[in-house]
Amino acid sequence: MKLYATELNLSMMSVTLITALSFSSIAMAADSDGDGVGDSIERMYGWNPYDENSPGEADYDGDGLTDLTEFKAFTNIYDANKPVLNGASDNDHDNLSKGLEVFLMGTNPEKEDTDCDGINDDLDSNPVDEVCVADVTIRVGYWASYSIGSTQQVRYNDQLDDQANYGILGTNNKVVGFDFTNLPINLNTYTAAQLKENFDIISTGYQEMTTAQATLIKAYNDLGGVVIVAFDSSKGTAINKAFGGTGSVSSGSVSARTNAEPTINTGVFGDARSSALSGAGTFGRLSIANTPNGSLIVVTEGSTTSTTSKAGVWITGNNRDAIFIWDEGLFRHSSVTGNIDTKQEIFLHNLMSYAIDKVL
Repeated sequence: MKLYATELNLSMMSVTLITALSFSSIAMAADSDGDGVGDSIERMYGWNPYDENSPGEADYDGDGLTDLTEFKAFTNIYDANKPVLNGASDNDHDNLSKGLEVFLMGTNPEKEDTDCDGINDDLDSNPVDEVCVADVTIRVGYWASYSIGSTQQVRYNDQLDDQANYGILGTNNKVVGFDFTNLPINLNTYTAAQLKENFDIISTGYQEMTTAQATLIKAYNDLGGVVIVAFDSSKGTAINKAFGGTGSVSSGSVSARTNAEPTINTGVFGDARSSALSGAGTFGRLSIANTPNGSLIVVTEGSTTSTTSKAGVWITGNNRDAIFIWDEGLFRHSSVTGNIDTKQEIFLHNLMSYAIDKVL
């Protein structure tokens, strides 16, 4: 009898324990306000288990992540350094905490406009929907007078330096600006690799190159450097030959005309197709037949009302990243000044934007 009594007592104790545990589990699992967080958890954090809006938008550590978000992410709601170091900071002053930008939004906490679309992250419905590479400064090495970057091209240079044209909020927002370096005429202090390491674009001007100089610039281009070559009267023969052209540069005319080719003649600055262009001073001339094989002709030199066999602006190079121009005066014509609002200015800045794309 004692044996059976003992077994009965043990069975009753087991039922009691199981019942107690069951009630405890039910209590632990209870979610009175139906917000997905158990009552016991809400009580532990000091939230109201009977209010579905508690904890709501509460953010104890001020890192921009609500307490509920941090709870569900298994981070520490009391530490602003978790899950993101210095999560409560706002270095870019866009009214968004670093924690919120890094952990949830995927935006840059150091830039108020992550995607460079002109709308600050806190006001942008999709702050990461644009490609932004506007942290790039284009390094231009300019060779000889009347090249881009030289004092003779000051008005065009000013347009390049204008943040309304090139910059985070500029018409071309892929770069933040330009850095110009005057290259020595003899160029013998550089190898092609050193030029490529230090310069994104090399612009040449009013001087005939030696064969050695032209060969060096071609080698730089072969390594991926972008070249903008400006001819003038009887200047440009050596570098044209270095790129595979033939014949000699002679003296040309002031006028030229863009064609319907869309790669450069339409672009971020507007449409400059079938537009008259003008050089200044004296001018170079090269027949289309003497340009390097496969050159893309985007401008013809000569009359603005008739077809011509003379090249005005053409693109060559292994990656179509060498731009040749019949006259350096194209950049300093009187129409190039102030706002970019003439067809010639639109063309010139589409041309530079094309060069930038080749750099990037």
